[in-house]
Amino acid sequence: MFALHPWSGFDLTEVAPAEVLATLPHDLPMLVVGAGDDDRAPPESVERLFARLPMPPPYKELWIEPGSSHGQVFLDRPDAYAAALGRLLERLR
Repeated sequence: MFALHPWSGFDLTEVAPAEVLATLPHDLPMLVVGAGDDDRAPPESVERLFARLPMPPPYKELWIEPGSSHGQVFLDRPDAYAAALGRLLERLR
């Protein structure tokens, strides 16, 4: 990461995911999945990003699974994950 700027001129401090999320279409269905024990994307960070999404509640869903770690929700709760994806697909119709 430290070599990215000298190599490409890309400045990571200019990246603002929350600002980009705020520009998404208001009718784009979203499912945001977080993990309660995530040390890379803590629940508080996921909740802040979710809050920046411009779509109203019928279009967006937040699920933070207590006890799961980064990238493990679909392994820890496969049935619940499949159900959440099913709800997302229904919102896409």
